[in-house]
Amino acid sequence: MAGIVSALLAGLLLVAITDRARSAYPGDNGRIAFHADPQGGDFEIFTVKASGKGRKPLTDDPGDDFDPRWSANGKRIFFESDRDGDNEIFRMKANGDDQTQLTFNTATDDDPDPSPDGQKVAFERDDGDGEIWVMDADGSNEEKLTDNNDDDGDPAWSPDGRWIAFVSDRDGNDEIHKMRTNGNKVTPLTTAGDEDEPEWSPDGRFIVWDSSRHGEDEIYRIKANGDNEKRLTQNNKDDDDPDFSPNGKLIVFESDRGGGNDNLWRMKLSGKKQRKITNTANLDEEVPDWGRK
Repeated sequence: MAGIVSALLAGLLLVAITDRARSAYPGDNGRIAFHADPQGGDFEIFTVKASGKGRKPLTDDPGDDFDPRWSANGKRIFFESDRDGDNEIFRMKANGDDQTQLTFNTATDDDPDPSPDGQKVAFERDDGDGEIWVMDADGSNEEKLTDNNDDDGDPAWSPDGRWIAFVSDRDGNDEIHKMRTNGNKVTPLTTAGDEDEPEWSPDGRFIVWDSSRHGEDEIYRIKANGDNEKRLTQNNKDDDDPDFSPNGKLIVFESDRGGGNDNLWRMKLSGKKQRKITNTANLDEEVPDWGRK
């Protein structure tokens, strides 16, 4: 009887976790955060509407502020900055207020990604080789998830909070992997090499990323179990840093196909109807992250 009760409780817990993730999907498409270098020297963080219009600056300081990531509720943005001399993790409100430093060390901390419940932040710490860490959303209780002589980085939480996708060269090439949020059950998803920047779809079914396996960077999609890999972009320019819209129907990315600098583009989940949404000359607009309303 005790075994049956335990199994029932485990099933109910899994249903509760899954329902919580699905209740946030689909979400309403909000603003897209990205970094750019308007002064030609230091990167700052901006947001734009899904149309590419209505750009708003959020940071303005002498250091580089980059790699923004929205919280699941759309109220905060986590980012990295070298304003104190080396790369650290920061957070701020969606309007740029209350910019707060979360990490304080001499290593390089980058690629922050907040958990779906808003309680944790995964990030990469590089003090010789990159490893995946997590901490509470206020910067406390740091915990190391990976520990090897290879580089692990670019962490991305699954929408149900049970997995973290990441990039690792532990097999000799940069490949997409996933692991449990305690660092266990590391599973490789790709084998082609030169893979980067994984992101989950809001329903948890797919992962997108960029790859330079054929020379230029292109965007790919795969099922979360590693099946049915599909190439979404194909041209002689670089397409990078894809991210899903909160409603799961679109993908935003950066591309230099329109000229000598990177601008923001978007396309359907299938890769069709690719179109440019920003067109700022002599300005690199990079690493888009699509937030909820």
